[in-house]
Amino acid sequence: MMTTSGGLRVGVASVLLAAALAAPAFPAAADTELPEGRYVALGDSYSSGKGVEPYQEANGEPDPCFRSQRAYPELLSQELDSSDVEFWACSGLWVWQLSTRTVSADRPPFDDPATVPPGTSHQSYLDRLDGQVSLVTITIGGHDVGFGDVMFDCIQPFWLGTCDDRDPEVQEDLSRLPDRLIPLYRSIRAKVNPQARVLVLGYPQLFPDDPGGICVDGGFINSKERRWLNGIADQLNTTIESSTESVPGVEFVSVRNAFRGHEICGSDDAYITGASIRHPSNSFHPNHKGQQALASAAFTHLETVPSPVAPPPPPPPPPVVTDSVGVFDPSTGIWSLHHSNQAPNQFYYGIPGDVPLMGDWNCDGLDTVAMYRPSSGFVYLRETNDTGVADRDFYYGIPGDMPVAGDWDGDGCDTLAIFRPDEARLYVSDTLGTRPADFSFAYGDTGYRPFAGDFDGDHRDSIGFLTPNGVILHRNQLSAGPSDFGAYYGHTDHGLVAGDWDGDGDDTLAAYRPDGTFAFWTGWLLSVPDWTVTLGEPGHLPVAGLTGTSG
Repeated sequence: MMTTSGGLRVGVASVLLAAALAAPAFPAAADTELPEGRYVALGDSYSSGKGVEPYQEANGEPDPCFRSQRAYPELLSQELDSSDVEFWACSGLWVWQLSTRTVSADRPPFDDPATVPPGTSHQSYLDRLDGQVSLVTITIGGHDVGFGDVMFDCIQPFWLGTCDDRDPEVQEDLSRLPDRLIPLYRSIRAKVNPQARVLVLGYPQLFPDDPGGICVDGGFINSKERRWLNGIADQLNTTIESSTESVPGVEFVSVRNAFRGHEICGSDDAYITGASIRHPSNSFHPNHKGQQALASAAFTHLETVPSPVAPPPPPPPPPVVTDSVGVFDPSTGIWSLHHSNQAPNQFYYGIPGDVPLMGDWNCDGLDTVAMYRPSSGFVYLRETNDTGVADRDFYYGIPGDMPVAGDWDGDGCDTLAIFRPDEARLYVSDTLGTRPADFSFAYGDTGYRPFAGDFDGDHRDSIGFLTPNGVILHRNQLSAGPSDFGAYYGHTDHGLVAGDWDGDGDDTLAAYRPDGTFAFWTGWLLSVPDWTVTLGEPGHLPVAGLTGTSG
């Protein structure tokens, strides 16, 4: 739940005062270089404060995300003297759950806010970010590498096995983690104020460098397993840090030194809760002093590390940015991409029978090619428009699905949706990869052919159709309901694509005709086209996207 009340701030202040002599201290106040705006705290149980009571309440019960009133986001906001705070961290959170818009009764984002029935589409955690956000903090990735399950195995008696036997599985999860973290960091960075600070906190080392022998607070974890867990924590932090370095304007905050000398079994003043029989799920989480240490680490970073985001220079005259079209020859796998008065860019990519797609897969502002292979349901993405192997591939959809690409959430990154004709339903994902759809809605019918575009200039794409009767329809929102536009077109043998052909910020249509010409419209009176371009031959498949600028 969002916390902005003054009463809660007073409670946090009293906790800070009482713990001042025992807990890690903040540095002297200084300029944190934050622009005006909100502080939004995201992340997993290390950010929500699991194990540090009291928790926020929902309907009289502890919030299912276990958001503590003494979690580091609350303490950090007090030190920053900020009352405009949104606390959306949630215990048990995986990377993909940050973008899901469907609540669940047994996993994040749960019933959050509590008035939303499970299974209902609502704002995702990433949807809480916008251009008015000046600071984001997050811890994420631990669950994606299976740390919770590993720790459960580690505390079992030795005769049931040792948890370091799971090293191959953990190494595999670690190798996949950057493909999850980097798109997440890009999405966060794209949504917030250009001058905002985005801090990604690492995870503390649970045990001292020399874990010794018997460790009561460590449960049944022997010294060999403790060394292995320390090594995994180092690898996890290295992976997170290297992922932040791939996204300009995202900063890694190491917490290793903040917890040094206060690990489990290394000090009587541990900042981490050991193995707990009474509350097992609280085990191996920062206690109240650990949350203070996390807050101090984040504050120190803001105070001592200059913002990596340079002040914006005076804007130059904007270039004329227009989309362009291309065709794919499904019999040969050859693409021809057209832009302005330049010669077509021709290259080979894909195999006969593939369905062509274009989108901005890496959030760099330019669209590149992709293939959907109906025979296997796999998607093959490239980040450059030339011959080569896929930069990324994953399974998406089932036989009979019709894929379409677009920027569904306005974060500047294109992802995929599928139209399932036999259900007359669209399934939309805000993240690339093999994963459940973030949400779905009923729209369209059997025989409808989908296309996507930003039809109302709100920087979010939505869906349109060419019906079997030659009618063009589209909606301006990704939800069920009547069409916002409908007109008879008549040419059911034309292939429709949408793009911003004149640089006004709105997408309109182009039709690929059987004779190999494109007809373009800059409005929605679909009679005489504004101009035509010859590109391709009969049987080719049309695509559209932003491949450069002109003017």
